[in-house]
Amino acid sequence: MRSFEDWLPSAVTIAIAGICKNAGKTSLVNHILDLYPEFNWAVFSTGIDGEETDTVFKTPKPRVKLPGGSLFVCDTRILNLHKGDIAVIIKLPNAGRPLWIARALTALETEITGPASQKAQTDLIFKLKRLGAQKVIVDGSLDRKAIAHSPLVEAMILAVGASFGSMNEILDELQRIQLLSRIQLFKTTLNLKTPGSGDQETILIKTGKSWIDTALPTVIGNEASLKKLLSEDARRLMIPGALSSRSYKLLKSCLAKLDLGIIVQHPDRLKLELKELQELLALTPVRSRQSFCVKGLALNSWAAGAKPQDADVFRNEIRKRFPDWESIDIMEYA
Repeated sequence: MRSFEDWLPSAVTIAIAGICKNAGKTSLVNHILDLYPEFNWAVFSTGIDGEETDTVFKTPKPRVKLPGGSLFVCDTRILNLHKGDIAVIIKLPNAGRPLWIARALTALETEITGPASQKAQTDLIFKLKRLGAQKVIVDGSLDRKAIAHSPLVEAMILAVGASFGSMNEILDELQRIQLLSRIQLFKTTLNLKTPGSGDQETILIKTGKSWIDTALPTVIGNEASLKKLLSEDARRLMIPGALSSRSYKLLKSCLAKLDLGIIVQHPDRLKLELKELQELLALTPVRSRQSFCVKGLALNSWAAGAKPQDADVFRNEIRKRFPDWESIDIMEYA
């Protein structure tokens, strides 16, 4: 049975995100492209991936290995490098450096890139599908501005690298992400203004059966004002942005009084440490307008600039703690 075969054949847009730098995302992209040759693939990055060397540690990095016929996004330098091996499809309306959608005419080892904003990444996914891509891989990040938080992403694989820290730190981070992935969806009938990412623009408070628009764009920096607005009859809080550790500490007593709890746009916008997140989930109901669709883990016991973990111990500890996630190590059977 192939890796992730329970769900990958039915998913169209797949995000790959690392919990740290040098987590093994590019190797995972190559593994998936090699495992599922029957699909017409499109691949792009929210940054730059497939460079020959790491910019910090100067260690060699794997190139992106594209099968012939696949679509990808590149800059002008890569376009000129592969003349004759690629077909240029279209230039993207990118505000910064020129970016292009190209098709690999033969198997290719290269760099990939993509636009920086979530709106541009969303538009790009639609373009790639119209050009014939059956599946799109986004080599991205967990940054809230990246496509990993978009409703378009049907599945996410986390690249778990030993570069993140100690074994205990990695297990705590995965437990935090698992808790976030289990937050239930809140489906609202509110007529919220929804820009490209589906966000509401301001903080809303529910009192009784009515919602009050606070006109506050974010929690961060507005804790004192929000505390005054969270009166005794406040029942639920809907926030468009992040809830930081500092904001949580300042608002904890108010949040505890919300019998209907809080609603966030995406679970990963709860920027809390594990113990804080556990406390919040016990304190009040938490719902999200989008799901955090982590489907599996790709493990990498190698650490850039540090001593690598023992590969067997690394794999066994994570698999024992998180049996519900399929976890692969592409080096395990190499």
